[in-house]
Amino acid sequence: MRKPSRILPNLAIASLAMVWSLQATAQDDDKTYKQLRQDVKDLQLQIEQLQKQSRRDEPNSKTVSDLKKQNETLTIGGGVVTEYQVRDYTENQEQGGGLILDYFMLTVDGKLDNGISYAADYRWSDVNFADGQYLHYGWAAYDFGVNDEQQVKGGFFRVPFGNLPYGYQTFWGSLNFYAGFADHQAAGLNYKYESGPLRIDAGFFKNDTLSQSTTYSGGVPVDGYANVNGGNLRVAYTLRQTKKNYMTVSISGQGGQLETGSRDIGSRWAGSLALDAHAGPWTGQLQMVSYAYNVPDNATSEFGGGFTLPTDSITVQDYGFRYQLPARAEIYSANIAHDFNVNWGPVTQVQLYNNYGYLKVGGNGQYNSAAPSDPVNITKDTQFNALGALFVAGPIYVWADLFSGKNSAMTFVGPNDDQWHTRFNLTTAFYFGGNLKK
Repeated sequence: MRKPSRILPNLAIASLAMVWSLQATAQDDDKTYKQLRQDVKDLQLQIEQLQKQSRRDEPNSKTVSDLKKQNETLTIGGGVVTEYQVRDYTENQEQGGGLILDYFMLTVDGKLDNGISYAADYRWSDVNFADGQYLHYGWAAYDFGVNDEQQVKGGFFRVPFGNLPYGYQTFWGSLNFYAGFADHQAAGLNYKYESGPLRIDAGFFKNDTLSQSTTYSGGVPVDGYANVNGGNLRVAYTLRQTKKNYMTVSISGQGGQLETGSRDIGSRWAGSLALDAHAGPWTGQLQMVSYAYNVPDNATSEFGGGFTLPTDSITVQDYGFRYQLPARAEIYSANIAHDFNVNWGPVTQVQLYNNYGYLKVGGNGQYNSAAPSDPVNITKDTQFNALGALFVAGPIYVWADLFSGKNSAMTFVGPNDDQWHTRFNLTTAFYFGGNLKK
């Protein structure tokens, strides 16, 4: 920044001194005196205008510092989440259900005036996580372009695929989530272009665990399988009438390598067509996903003495808990939700929703849903439904969910015995946060 000039004040003083000197010698000439008075006023006005311009061009260091602070933000937050659960397929129901601590979380996010933003979320739980703790996400991004229509993001973050940001309303998650195709985090780089109704995302993801044995995402291959070196592309177009009435259609594709314990490399791919529509308080979502994991023949696990890995299923995890996912399938999902503004004491918002998913097993229409070292359990198609309500009271959120599932052990509504089972979850979350910088 240039230093403030001293020339202007000195010039002003010299000019005033000269004018007043001329004024003193012209007291006897009335006409000259009046003219000089006018010249003084004109010169004083010019000096004031120059001084104002100088202050605009040469702000002092304090003003610059204040401007920077206004354009920098840093927010620290967190939350505590508990769940009351009743399951009809365990002794849990006979005990009247159980109450657990789902997790405690700490978050940080910020933005700088140079286009850089960042965020991170870390969680702990000795009850609901197999490994006790994990990084949910952690990333940094840079926005650029004429209107910041472009962005490069790096770190561990949500993969742009299908309906964003979640593709469901229930707290528990959907079939797409547990299969790894909704709200799925991975480590890599992503380029985003967003201008008007068009958004394009293209990314490369090295892996989806960061070597963590527990992750937030569902459908993460483990125990002899690993997603590595993947590419992702999503193109979305939004038809908008008003802020509350719009429809987004998107097409997504991804592919990459599937690493096995014996270091044999297989392949994987997935594609999605999705629709996310909003009409006032109503939300409607549709999504179709087709995917395949191609496990190499005779690939072996690095666990349990190196047994041969099955090719009709892979072992995946969510929160560190393992389950089998069919190696090939199609998933069809349909969600509907309605929002209400209410005045029920502290409760100001209510959302009613129903999320349904159907997984059609590929290949010969069945797969072994038992762990590779367990007795065979031949399983067919999966259905999963979540009927629920969300209540919002300031920083407190409460989800009441009734789940129904058939062959839905992957959503933890099971077992896979070709029968319908139910569970009820009452989830209470308290979120907090505050700005350290503004």
